[in-house]
Amino acid sequence: MPRVCSVCTHERRGEIERNLVEGATVRSIASKYGLSASAVDRHQQSHIAERVTKASAARARFTADSLVDRLESLREQTETVLAAANGALKQWDPASAGIALRAIQRLEKQVELVARVVGELRESGPVTNIIVSPEWADMRARVLRVVDRHPELRDELAAALSEGGVHYDTH
Repeated sequence: MPRVCSVCTHERRGEIERNLVEGATVRSIASKYGLSASAVDRHQQSHIAERVTKASAARARFTADSLVDRLESLREQTETVLAAANGALKQWDPASAGIALRAIQRLEKQVELVARVVGELRESGPVTNIIVSPEWADMRARVLRVVDRHPELRDELAAALSEGGVHYDTH
C-alpha cells in the first residue's frame, strides 16, 4: 500500500505549497511546519510540479482562447455598428458618417491587434540610416585606406560584398 503524502494531508498544505512555489528552501519549510525535509522534497517533486504545470497550461489556454473570443466578439460588434452607419448614409448624414469612420478606425486597430497576437505583425524600432551618418563615412574611409594597402584582402572583400549585391570598385 502506497504511503500517504504527509504534506497533502497537512492542515496548512496551502501555505506549504505557496512557500515552495515562492522559492523557500525545503529544510526551512520542513522545520516551520514540523515535517521531514524528505517529505517536503517528495511532495515538491511529485505533486507541486505536476499541479503547477497543469495550472499553467490551463491558464495559457484560457487566456489565449478568451482573448481570441473577445477579439472576435468586438469585431462582430464593430462591424454591426459600421453596417448600421452605412445603412443610414443613404442620405448624407454627418453623424452617421462620423460613426462609420470611427467604426472603421476600430476595425483597423482590431485587425492590427489580432495580427500582433498571432505573430503576423512584427514590431520594429526606429530605423537609422547609417549611410548618411558622419561616423559611418569616417569609419568607411578608414577601412578603405587599410583595405587598399592589402590587395588580397581588397579582392576578398570585394567578392564578399558582391555576393551580397554590393559593388565595390577595387581600382
